[in-house]
Amino acid sequence: MNHLDRSRKQSFVMIRIPAGAFTIGSRRGHGEDDEFPAHQVHVDEFLIARYPVTAAEWALFLNQAGNPDLSFFEPSDQTTVILLNGIYYPRRDCAKHPANGVNWNGAVAFCEWLSQKTGKEFRLPFEAEWEKAARGAMEHMRYPWGNDPPNGMAQFDQKWVDPRHTLSPVDSYPPNSYGLHDMVGNVWEWCADWYAGDYYQNSPTINPKGPESGQMKVMRGGSWGCLDVQVRCGIRVGEWPGSTSSGAGFRLARWP
Repeated sequence: MNHLDRSRKQSFVMIRIPAGAFTIGSRRGHGEDDEFPAHQVHVDEFLIARYPVTAAEWALFLNQAGNPDLSFFEPSDQTTVILLNGIYYPRRDCAKHPANGVNWNGAVAFCEWLSQKTGKEFRLPFEAEWEKAARGAMEHMRYPWGNDPPNGMAQFDQKWVDPRHTLSPVDSYPPNSYGLHDMVGNVWEWCADWYAGDYYQNSPTINPKGPESGQMKVMRGGSWGCLDVQVRCGIRVGEWPGSTSSGAGFRLARWP
């Protein structure tokens, strides 16, 4: 059994999210301006990964698919993957930590590579799918587990030490009601959509997929350095597709 096979049995477990309507966004006083107005949208059934893509999986991709001109990822002392003698490795004791320092282009390339490997069409989630998955079966809650503070439930409000200690393994905290881990905290997760701060003011009510064009892509969920009020189901930010940071990662989605 090769590494990809092991990864498919472990980290590439896909959770089926049922079709249905839910309230996307936040109430006034409980979020940022780009999260308003809260409104109902319907999302068709889809699959989303139980965990974010890990350092071990990301290193495998980089070694097999390549990283031309460091266009997908640039290793540093803050990333969970390192480059040694031309080969990418998970940093010591970081194999199950989330891949970080990943830009949007690299995340898309990973999805395309895995699709070719498996014959299944992997992609990034749309942000409406991401939020529906993060909320689980609960409506109008701040966090994937409810309204209780995130202490002991997510990796947040950390001071930088090193990748091993500042980030955490992707299964360190309890899952939400759909069985999904790390939906908030640890790393921001790239979504497929272009970002617009006023998108919720006129977005479609059925399967919204973001503006047709833009300059920045949506990121969701907050990261290791965020405050408790930032690692929420409703939080959304825009970031340049080519940008990288120690708090940027992604998880897989696909159609049923």
